[in-house]
Amino acid sequence: MIEPTEVCAILKEHADLEDIPATELLPVCERAVSYVQSLLRDDADRDSPRVAALSAAEARVEVFHKLLSAPDRFSSYKVGDMTIQRDIQKEFLIEKAMRDEAFLKSADILKDKGGFFFEAYP
Repeated sequence: MIEPTEVCAILKEHADLEDIPATELLPVCERAVSYVQSLLRDDADRDSPRVAALSAAEARVEVFHKLLSAPDRFSSYKVGDMTIQRDIQKEFLIEKAMRDEAFLKSADILKDKGGFFFEAYP
């Protein structure tokens, strides 16, 4: 089974998360691993690198939420005559899209939650 420390190591590979202490990331990674494990099919390989990647994608979205409340985060600041702005909503949508893509790529190892999918071809 994938361990939270493995997921933490994946997160630490990202430049924007390398300064966050592992002690802060581990609880998030533990929740993400637990969540992904609950979604896996019974016949899925629980030691697969895909499970670690899914867990890391889920943990990254949660870490992003935590970072939004950090006092040193900014939406804009001025440097001389230039203003640097960040679009937090756009960043969140990017994080969410990356997580959703990871889950879509691994749909074959996840439980079917029911429902249906309809696609029309032209």
